[in-house]
Amino acid sequence: MIVQSGTLYTLSAGGVAIAEAAPKEEVFQLRKPGKLSSENYLVPVDGTFSPCAAVLNKALNSIAQINFEERTSNGVSLDAYIDTKDRNARLVLRKDGDHGVHIINPHGDVVLLASKDPDRSGLSIDLLIVRPEPELHPFGYFGIMVAVAQVAWGI
Repeated sequence: MIVQSGTLYTLSAGGVAIAEAAPKEEVFQLRKPGKLSSENYLVPVDGTFSPCAAVLNKALNSIAQINFEERTSNGVSLDAYIDTKDRNARLVLRKDGDHGVHIINPHGDVVLLASKDPDRSGLSIDLLIVRPEPELHPFGYFGIMVAVAQVAWGI
């Protein structure tokens, strides 16, 4: 589950906090709770045609780049293409209505399901990682979902 409290996002599993995203200037530090050093960073990328963000490792190498594309057909939706560092796995994010998203891999398998609780004050996202890409687990997926929260849900 991902919960937002002010500007801090917290990822927890089984009631235990395992990661947090804290803003520092225009970058989010993705780190273990209580630590000052970051495991990864979520940074905006200046794209010419659409919003774009990247999850960087400690050496500032990209482990994932998220390219958001808004499309309109029977209402506004949101797609994102997620390129991993080895460029072999291109994941696709699809918005499910107003409250959910899912990510699929190149084989058409669902990798992640997420659903926002619309009745809760602040942001609360239930998250299920079904088939994780090892290099994205857990901070890469967490960074992707923080980016989705900001772009797709404007939070």
